[in-house]
Amino acid sequence: MSALVAKGAKAMPFTGRRGHGNPIRAAVYLRCHPYDTWQAGPHYRAVLQHAHDLSLPVPDVFFDNGCLSRGPLPQLDRLLGAVADGHYDVVLLPG
Repeated sequence: MSALVAKGAKAMPFTGRRGHGNPIRAAVYLRCHPYDTWQAGPHYRAVLQHAHDLSLPVPDVFFDNGCLSRGPLPQLDRLLGAVADGHYDVVLLPG
């Protein structure tokens, strides 16, 4: 996995802090179809390693297990709402 940087922006390592000394807040979104009895373990471990490599905290997990991409995705909706409300600074998406 690699970090995405907006065109023209400088890639900078995360310091674990954002403005005014507040800690960075991270989240991850996972989706599996059909239902994954292993709870997407390998993907989650890869995201944890990537977060560690970026000096991010352990991300909160939003996981739609057994959901079709064209159907309701309640955890994705929760994550999008949390991001819109400013609860997260970084969202990791394996893919």
